[in-house]
Amino acid sequence: MIKTLVGCLFSAWLFAALPSDPLVGSAEYYFEKHQFVISMKAWEDLNERYPYNPQILTKLADHQLLLLGRIRARDTLIAAVQSGRLTPEGVEIVTQHLHIINAKFLTDDGQSNYLQARTRLGLKDFAKAETLLNSANRLEDSNTAVLLSLAECQFAQREIERYITTQKSLVAIDPGNWSLRLQLVEALLHESKATQALEFFGTPSGIPKTEGVQLAYGVSLYETGNWDGARTIFNALSQQREIVNPIAWYYLGKLNEMASKSSASYYFNRFIATAHNRKRPSWDPYKVDERVGQLMAKAKAG
Repeated sequence: MIKTLVGCLFSAWLFAALPSDPLVGSAEYYFEKHQFVISMKAWEDLNERYPYNPQILTKLADHQLLLLGRIRARDTLIAAVQSGRLTPEGVEIVTQHLHIINAKFLTDDGQSNYLQARTRLGLKDFAKAETLLNSANRLEDSNTAVLLSLAECQFAQREIERYITTQKSLVAIDPGNWSLRLQLVEALLHESKATQALEFFGTPSGIPKTEGVQLAYGVSLYETGNWDGARTIFNALSQQREIVNPIAWYYLGKLNEMASKSSASYYFNRFIATAHNRKRPSWDPYKVDERVGQLMAKAKAG
């Protein structure tokens, strides 16, 4: 496995534009001689000499992965991205390299367990797959390929509490990935954990304006008692040409229940009609059908 890692590192060097500094040549020389401790020290010195140089950062992280483990390498790259000192191109370079490091296998046994688990997943033998993936995860120090498959396995079994734990690990590893973050938030909302869900949105200015994220944000605000914030979100969503998820109409109805029964009735009826006409998803974190049933039972009871 060490030989495989070294080969991957060496091939990446061929395309790296580095500063004209004799220490670069020294780092490369010792790397080629497999004297990685000396080579890493050279890259550490270069990183101090040329701070926030993306090529130097990626080379340093490669050595840290090899000698110190994935968490140390990951922390180096995440800190650089979050510093605000990188150029946009630098952010892209470092982020792409972070994804590579996060998914690289460090042990033969870990990779073997992962590959066996993928086969078991294909056969829908989820219990065996989860056992293999947990073994791989212990060996692989939070490999994202392993964790993504583990989350897939847990979700397929609807083991939502375990799925949430795995998704939290993935979000911690890749905090800028809003697709992972949304999956976690939706699972938390499904389990009536809106307070926890809200914590994963951070500051409003950093929240993407996509419908899925805004919808989850609005629900989190409503369910934690911030009705004014929720109203702002849902009113904005209602101005779109089409709302994909009908749950937005439900919450607009809830927000108008006290002030205007006619407005609430309008939104609830629109929610029910839209819910009936939609294609049923295999997973519904917002429990649309359950809420439709509640509204219809309430209307029938008078």
